[in-house]
Amino acid sequence: VVPASSHWIDLRLKGHASKANAHGAVVRLEVGGAPAGMRAAESNDGFSESTELLHFGLGSATEASKIHILWPGGAVQDIPGPIAGDRVVEITQP
Repeated sequence: VVPASSHWIDLRLKGHASKANAHGAVVRLEVGGAPAGMRAAESNDGFSESTELLHFGLGSATEASKIHILWPGGAVQDIPGPIAGDRVVEITQP
């Protein structure tokens, strides 16, 4: 059972047409300036674009302080916070 004080953030990544599901992207999340987790976007069923969510628990924090994405092909995207938690955030590859 997850305590009621636990917060979260889900990320939906949208890549370019050749990798619309962002397969291969690696995401690092920071909370309060400290690393809070890393996730890799993996292949889904192949029938839909980016329906997969990358889930991060924030614990008692209500926001992330930074999202760092290494996109397929090597592009890097940093999204500074604060990024409010308890919601789904959609991020499109630049």
